[in-house]
Amino acid sequence: MPPKNISSYSDRAIALIVLSKMLYGMTAASSGSEELRAEHRRLLNESLVSLSPDPEFDLSSIPWDNLLDSIVRCHPYICVQADTGLFTLRELRYMAAIICGLSGKEFGIITGYRSHYNLSWSIRQKLNQPPGSYNLRTLLHDLYEKPQT
Repeated sequence: MPPKNISSYSDRAIALIVLSKMLYGMTAASSGSEELRAEHRRLLNESLVSLSPDPEFDLSSIPWDNLLDSIVRCHPYICVQADTGLFTLRELRYMAAIICGLSGKEFGIITGYRSHYNLSWSIRQKLNQPPGSYNLRTLLHDLYEKPQT
């Protein structure tokens, strides 16, 4: 398991970790994906062990916004929230990142946006939750699992 301080990794390692979390998050809700997740975890661990710094790799060359937008369009709960018009595009992308398991720091590294606390506060407020009262990831998962009435 990677240490919590993601900023100590090379750009290539950060990209691998973030892409891995995004893929894992997208397959987590799929039935029958246990084998895929196990294989994915194995490949991630092998890749992290064998990583060497590559001076030509550029983290910003990955279209992070496009990937996050794809998750926004595909995730049923976030798609419904997008249709309400209540959330900004950045908030929707942040929600997608959080649901996939990214930390606020990882979101900041890939998007360049450093105020993830403000995004969390705004999202909680728009979901009628007191600031800091609920872990945002848990809140989003609970709202997704709860039947809509």
